[in-house]
Amino acid sequence: MTNTEKAAFVNAYCNHIAHLPHDTVTDFVEKYFSNEAVDYSGDFVPIVDALGIWLEATKFILINRSTQ
Repeated sequence: MTNTEKAAFVNAYCNHIAHLPHDTVTDFVEKYFSNEAVDYSGDFVPIVDALGIWLEATKFILINRSTQ
């Protein structure tokens, strides 16, 4: 995920789901993609769920764009 994509995800997450500070979500996403140890419990479970949906949607767009 590029830095632009990470920022877009964090903004989308904070605008539609989060009850967490923007910096907290940004920090989690950075750690997640750098393979650092992250806490997958509590408030962070929805971030991982949303990342999974985001990544699947991105994959769908890329696959369908290449078949048109």
